[in-house]
Amino acid sequence: MKDTRGNRKLVILTDYVRRDLLGEELLKDADIYAMTPGAMFSCEENGIPCITNEDFYACSQFHSDAGTLQAATEGLFADLDKQYGHYSRFPRAYTANIYWFLILFIDMLYVSKVSENMKQLYGDFIIVGRKEWDGPLKMNILVSPNGFMPRFVGLENKVRMLSQCLSGRYRWIDGARGELSAGYISWRLFCYRLKQIRKKAVSIMSAGFSARNGRARTLFVIQDGYEVASLKRHLRGHKFISVSRELAADAGKSSGAGVKAMGDGHKLAAFSKRFFPVFEQYVAELFDIYRRDIVERISHFDFSIRAMIEKYKPSAFLYSIGSSRAYEDLYAHVASENNIPVFYFQHGGSVQAFHKCPHQKYCEHNEHIRKIQIYHSKIEHAICADELGLPGGVTCGSMKFFDIYKKAKIAPLKSRTILFGPTVFNFNAWKKLLYNVPDGEMYIVHKDILGVTAELSLRLDVKVHPGQDDYQNAHFNRLIKRYGKDARIVRKIPAEEIFGDYGMLIIDNIDTMLIQIAFLYPIPIILYFKDCSILNARTRADLESRCYFVSDRDGLRRCLEQYKEGALPSKYSPDMIDKYVFPVGGEEPAARIASCIAKEEGVLR
Repeated sequence: MKDTRGNRKLVILTDYVRRDLLGEELLKDADIYAMTPGAMFSCEENGIPCITNEDFYACSQFHSDAGTLQAATEGLFADLDKQYGHYSRFPRAYTANIYWFLILFIDMLYVSKVSENMKQLYGDFIIVGRKEWDGPLKMNILVSPNGFMPRFVGLENKVRMLSQCLSGRYRWIDGARGELSAGYISWRLFCYRLKQIRKKAVSIMSAGFSARNGRARTLFVIQDGYEVASLKRHLRGHKFISVSRELAADAGKSSGAGVKAMGDGHKLAAFSKRFFPVFEQYVAELFDIYRRDIVERISHFDFSIRAMIEKYKPSAFLYSIGSSRAYEDLYAHVASENNIPVFYFQHGGSVQAFHKCPHQKYCEHNEHIRKIQIYHSKIEHAICADELGLPGGVTCGSMKFFDIYKKAKIAPLKSRTILFGPTVFNFNAWKKLLYNVPDGEMYIVHKDILGVTAELSLRLDVKVHPGQDDYQNAHFNRLIKRYGKDARIVRKIPAEEIFGDYGMLIIDNIDTMLIQIAFLYPIPIILYFKDCSILNARTRADLESRCYFVSDRDGLRRCLEQYKEGALPSKYSPDMIDKYVFPVGGEEPAARIASCIAKEEGVLR
């Protein structure tokens, strides 16, 4: 981009903008920055050229900067652990919560770099967005018996970060709206909701039975849902106790320890100035809250979990997604001291087999916690052992995926309709850009998928991502009206509940469990990737043997033309299920997991 500083202004469209706002007066002597796919559509709709995040901050540079930030954050938190460890008697008072801090720091880094480069090129800024979003970043923290979680995902927080970085140098125009449509609501959604009510009723009845069974062993649930929720149906002789529910009343209590800042202000200031100087004061306040609401209470929750252990004598601790918050880590630490096994389950399938996520080391792969990892797939178990050096673990498979597999085997394919499962846009949390293409390229992919299926008169359903349901519903409604003709939107229902209704899956990112669910069905899978460099070289050949890789509109058209003619083989493979979803043959996953837990229960204290 050539240097136009002082000559032109930059108009920042935060999202889709009404046509009447994009008038000659606003656009005169201006460049247009489309911050989101909604803004990109707005520019395209009006024939206005736009620039995107890549024009200000290249992905390659972001990857390098994010790696530097991650290393520096680890160093900072290790120092803080040493400073405050004697207060809490817990060696990881800060490192135990590093994941959620790092996600916020990455957002701050990305927006800071984009804004710095903007200010070098432009002197006048106009932000077009919702008026209620005009202002600095708000403090939004969740403190619970599991720990500390800053909540800064979503578009509003990114807009607030940008406006804070441009403070004093912009004018605001009220106008951007993520207009919502009703979406596609079906009989399937109604049936799904009835099914969920029934499952909840059965779960409550089962819990009541277990509670009355005096001989039942007790399992402490640190995180519920996903595989842990399925496990309850198979371990009827156990009593499940939710630790967070038991200790909910303690979340707002102070230990009375009065932990004071130990001269760490200069470290935090230096850290902030290095990576995101605009947010220096904000980071200082964030750490003050963490010290007061988490570090000060660690000794209290340490006492509480030990009292619960003495009262209920649990035979194991269960984690559905791995520890990523301070008290979750603390509970595992105390469990190990009491020789109680800790079980880690997986919640998103074996996605680590397909790409490398730099932040899993703080969650499922936390090396500081002594645990028994229950793996879904043989390949991820092997990768974690060979490449990451993680000890132990057992490949049991997924109860959830196995239930889907049983349905897939008995249910014939019902239609030739195609299911498209888009991933979350990067602006939701910029960490996703570490293993994804920029939003501008994703926007092109989405137009291609809608456009080509419409041109070939193929039926398409778009299953919007649950993590961005409202935004994607509005975005794809607009795209469908312009490019997709009769494509439909499916929302508010998990994809696994409707997979049997489709003859093909198209995905735009590898970081999704949809791909493993699709392995269970005899349907072709199209992976529309603009950049395959993020893929794990160890597993790429397997992916190519089961899926169709396309990188442009022409490649997509060739595959879909063959599909329309009935000439595109599904490439279904039982070996891929055995290697990537769950072990085929022998016991079912539930039985394997139950046996594993029973074996470990035998060594309890």
